[in-house]
Amino acid sequence: MKDDLNPYAPPVAELEQENPDWLVTQPLAGNGKRFLNHLIDLGICSFVLLPVIDPYLPESGNFFVNLGYTYLLNVVYHSANELCGGRGISKLITGTQAQMKDGAPLTFKGAVLRSLCRLIPFEQFSFLGSSRGGWHDTMAGTRVIDLRGKPVRTRKHASGVSRILPPGVILPGTGTRPAAPPPPDQASPSPLTEGSA
Repeated sequence: MKDDLNPYAPPVAELEQENPDWLVTQPLAGNGKRFLNHLIDLGICSFVLLPVIDPYLPESGNFFVNLGYTYLLNVVYHSANELCGGRGISKLITGTQAQMKDGAPLTFKGAVLRSLCRLIPFEQFSFLGSSRGGWHDTMAGTRVIDLRGKPVRTRKHASGVSRILPPGVILPGTGTRPAAPPPPDQASPSPLTEGSA
């Protein structure tokens, strides 16, 4: 029996070389999933955590003290959730993940800053009319990606920052459409040899 005809051997395939000008990343989570994340987190804080810790809180009778306890619970809950790989309970359910803008894992500073920015009055309304996320994303330098979504191609810029480019989009300031990267096994034709025959 020959060794090269092993039926149990894994298939062998040539790997495509990556074009350094293009990245493949997960898409940003839509506002629907983000809203569902908010509702799940709100339900957990309001109906699970608050009733559990309420007997241990000192009785103040002061509205602002009680509001402070609620804010503290909110910051601790969201920070702890975000530090678990950017995937808290709600993000596990919806298949999303929080990460830094450059795709790096969420840092401690980023997680706490996201949580503190959620305390800004009317911050939840910052999602309306915006596809880039809420204030807690833009101020903390983070984003939320959809892990169940179809990966998208992004084009690198000279600054090192990537931007999602759907097919057929004209690049601002250039008036041209981005060309798809040539396959690694085909050389791009020379403009001098195309017209001459």
